[in-house]
Amino acid sequence: MAITFKNARRGIAALLFVCFFMALSAPPSVAAIAHKEPFINILKDKPILVFGHNNPDTDTTVGAIALAHLLNAIGRPAVAMAPFEGDLNDATIEVLKRFKLPTPERLGPVAGRQVAVVDFQQLTQAPPDMKEADVVMMVDHRRQPQADTLVGRPYEVWTQLIGSANTVIYHMYQSYGVPIPQNIAQGMISAIVLDTQLLSSVRTSARDVAAVKALNEIAKLPDPIALGKELYTIKSGIGIKPIREVVLDDWKDFDHSNTKFGVTQIFVVDMSLFAKHKSEIFEQLRLLKTERGLHSAFLMFTDVLTQETQFLVVSDDPSWPAKAFNKEIKDDIITLPGVMSRSRQVIPPLEGALKK
Repeated sequence: MAITFKNARRGIAALLFVCFFMALSAPPSVAAIAHKEPFINILKDKPILVFGHNNPDTDTTVGAIALAHLLNAIGRPAVAMAPFEGDLNDATIEVLKRFKLPTPERLGPVAGRQVAVVDFQQLTQAPPDMKEADVVMMVDHRRQPQADTLVGRPYEVWTQLIGSANTVIYHMYQSYGVPIPQNIAQGMISAIVLDTQLLSSVRTSARDVAAVKALNEIAKLPDPIALGKELYTIKSGIGIKPIREVVLDDWKDFDHSNTKFGVTQIFVVDMSLFAKHKSEIFEQLRLLKTERGLHSAFLMFTDVLTQETQFLVVSDDPSWPAKAFNKEIKDDIITLPGVMSRSRQVIPPLEGALKK
């Protein structure tokens, strides 16, 4: 009897195992299909929104286009968008036009939408409803901020401490084994040489240089550096556009240690433009400091060829940036030889001085 009972238990266990295996192997039930269908429709009707920081530059704009193309290629429906705030600068418009890249439409509300962000990590550079969005991916090329970082459930992160977000995206293409179209490669090169100040800034890495070389095997550009110089002349807008537009072109707000400040940067290949427009630039900095309720407003007037920055200071406490750079302020200007990178050479010492 005991033997019969033991065999019965074995038979029941075997039967349960077979049923379990068949359940795993069988096609999904009607209930399972009904459960999955809304999710599939969401992917079709509401693709991932891919965008960069407010007041976009070429790196963030082309990066959004390149990342959206990659996501679509690997089966994740996505669309590149222009940021919520700020217009494309003249250099970016020229790149999109010259290489026949689509101009992204303006971003609307992102609450409840899946989003992938390019070239930034901070809420101060995002749409106002960013906390209500579902961040699924972040691609950047800077250090992790100390505060005001994008939050939410865990998401896919691609970061390298290098010169350009497009270099990171190039490595993503390599990782996924997805070919890069020629016009996207041309746009990515433009973004990299602009964001690395012609591959000469302090944050330029060997990976940036190698990425430009590899991308140009696809892009077939005669001279990427000559292209960069041409784009810098177009980008500065000094003497062409109103000074306010020039100052706002690359403006970024920061909030550290309960201190709100803005830093913008103008790159030129002709430093004589600085003397011609210095007073107008200071006037706009003072207005923007008041309008945006800032403690300080700074502008980096950077010569790409000499690699020197004139750092303009409009602040409630001018001793703060003086202490940060250990430099003397003369006529509200600090001369910073060899300083070209806002994220690598300006923001860290400013934040460091606030902590002391």
